[in-house]
Amino acid sequence: MFVAPLIDKYFNQVCIHEDLSEVSEWLKELSYLVVVNDDLKVEGIITLKDVHLHPYGEIIDCDIQKPVLHSSDTVPEALDLMVRSNADFLPVFDNDRFIGVISWKTLAGRLVTLLNMEQAGQL
Repeated sequence: MFVAPLIDKYFNQVCIHEDLSEVSEWLKELSYLVVVNDDLKVEGIITLKDVHLHPYGEIIDCDIQKPVLHSSDTVPEALDLMVRSNADFLPVFDNDRFIGVISWKTLAGRLVTLLNMEQAGQL
């Protein structure tokens, strides 16, 4: 199964120059924010875990670069990349165009659904 149907295409954006104290407050309500530069090009993803590693300054001071998935990647490939990179959220691109974010929670939920279907004889 490909990750394409599991991509979160509705996300909140934040400027790369935003103050981390403000971002920290927003991330209490949101799981992640997509970081864009002054030209609105996606630069990465920031999570509360990233802010805790570098709590002062601006987003640009954090490591917001995450490994990249593509819409044609499979669920096992995505899970493997998340485990190896210790990331709960990864950006997804189609060619060079950012299309959304995939989360560990969404992938795990899909696997649970597939296992339940298999046990019920529906696969």
